[in-house]
Order: sequence, then structure tokens, then C-alpha cells
Amino acid sequence: MIADLEKAPPRTMPIDLSRIAPASPRSSTAVITLPDGWHALLPKNSSYAGLLGDFAITFEQVGNELRISRTISGARGVVGADRIADVLAALKHLVTYNARTIPVQKQ
Repeated sequence: MIADLEKAPPRTMPIDLSRIAPASPRSSTAVITLPDGWHALLPKNSSYAGLLGDFAITFEQVGNELRISRTISGARGVVGADRIADVLAALKHLVTYNARTIPVQKQ
């Protein structure tokens, strides 16, 4: 999405923020059971509240259970085309919250 917006011609139409992330709150949790003696190297918990809404991601391990929880509540409303730079900056900031991998090691 970011690359497409950056390549697009200058924007003239307003931006509907609810089209970027769902406005209704959503949460999901993934639970992974690790083998005995294994420990995840957890990323930092992160949160964002701003132009695009509210986002949070948490990582925790209790015993053998690795739990990753994410909550998203996108913004409602419309902003002018002149805010495209702000939208792009917020999207780039949010991309840093996604851990593609979580290393695990045997203790």
C-alpha cells in the first residue's frame, strides 16, 4: 500500500481513513506451544494512537505458551488530500510493529 501511494500522482480527492484500517475494533491472539525447554526472544510490546486509529501488539511467554495479541481500531473520518504525507508517515510507522519472525532458543 505504501509503495502504491508513493508512486501515485498527486492526490486531489479526500482520504477516507476507514478504508485504511477497519473502524470497528478487532483483536486476535495466536497461541503457540513451544517444546519443553525452549524460550522465545520476544520483541518489545508496541502501541500506536494517532491519525490512523489505535493499534497494539503484545508478546508474552508463560511456561511453554507463546502468546501474541494484536488489537486494531481504525480511525473514522475523512481528511483532505493535503494530509497524504501524514498518512504515509503513519503507515510507515505501523509497519515497524509487525515482527516477521520470533527467534526461539533452547535453554
